[in-house]
Amino acid sequence: MFPPNPKEIRISPDQLPFENESQDVILAVTALHEILDHEKRILFFKEAKRILKKEV
Repeated sequence: MFPPNPKEIRISPDQLPFENESQDVILAVTALHEILDHEKRILFFKEAKRILKKEV
């Protein structure tokens, strides 16, 4: 959407605002390519692992 949506929520990809194992799925379709720094991208995936529910 252009211009950017004023209701857009911006968060730090290495500090996702969710509790451990609290999410069933993460949808980051148009976000990952914006994390240009390799180390920050790795931190995002670590955070994703932290907040995703464990498989049963």
